[in-house]
Amino acid sequence: MATLIAIGADPFPLFRDIYASEEIVDGSTLAGARVLVVKPAEDLKQLGVDYAVATDEGLDRAYALGLEAGHRFAETHTTALETTTTGSQA
Repeated sequence: MATLIAIGADPFPLFRDIYASEEIVDGSTLAGARVLVVKPAEDLKQLGVDYAVATDEGLDRAYALGLEAGHRFAETHTTALETTTTGSQA
């Protein structure tokens, strides 16, 4: 089974399209692919990062949090991702 990694820019629900016709849920299946969602635990606006404006400090904090979240995501899903990339059916 293929794996789709959906990346969100905020902690709110992710949707398949701009019309919010279907929420993308972690662990669900979309077009035959297992969906894994990674997104920040908190609203980046609180750190000084918004869609149109960002402070240097906010960008630094958001980057550090994103890097940390990426590492946690990789650690949590290593087995599933290796299975997908190697093609094994473990």
